[in-house]
Amino acid sequence: MARHERLEGEDDGLRVIIEWPPRDAAPAFISDPGYAPYLKARTAGSNSHHFLMEGKDDFV
Repeated sequence: MARHERLEGEDDGLRVIIEWPPRDAAPAFISDPGYAPYLKARTAGSNSHHFLMEGKDDFV
């Protein structure tokens, strides 16, 4: 079973999957001071819903 953690917003139906190896890279990117002005602009002009999900390959 996959585990997920909400990073931003509320749960909606649309999912876009981006691979972030290692796991700490996604929260580090969102909290990076260099990204802060872009984050501010993006969230001012959109409704964002970001989750961090653990992917598992159950077919192996």
